Amino acid sequence: MTSGGWQGAEHLLREAGAMLDGHFQLASGKHSAVYVEKFRLLEQPVQTEALCRMIAGWARPLSPQLVAGPTTGGIIISYEVARLLRVRGVFAEPVDGRREFGRGFTIAPGERVLVVDDVLTTGGSVRDVFEAVPSTITQPSRDQSSS
Repeated sequence: MTSGGWQGAEHLLREAGAMLDGHFQLASGKHSAVYVEKFRLLEQPVQTEALCRMIAGWARPLSPQLVAGPTTGGIIISYEVARLLRVRGVFAEPVDGRREFGRGFTIAPGERVLVVDDVLTTGGSVRDVFEAVPSTITQPSRDQSSS
């Protein structure tokens, strides 16, 4: 991560009032001494853009062609990182217990996809987005009629 690295990200989260210290039981059932209340960050456009700029700077050498995230907070992060990288941004929504790219979103075969999310606890949402990426891609088929 660039522009201050992880310490810069922590500073932005604290500045937005999003990083809290104490004892927290997370939705996953795990316990943590630190909790990130993502909506305190996402309601602050300046800090959200700065954090997304760090992510984009880190990801730029990977040459992503598309940024994808899960609903809900991942939509904002994927959009802003995509905007900064000047690529498309899409999101995956829950459908029948898994995530899918609906609303006409497409991912071309071989397209380089950067998956982002707002907060990572167990990784379930990100894992679901990764699983949705290959199911969206159709392999090119050979035209059998010309043989």
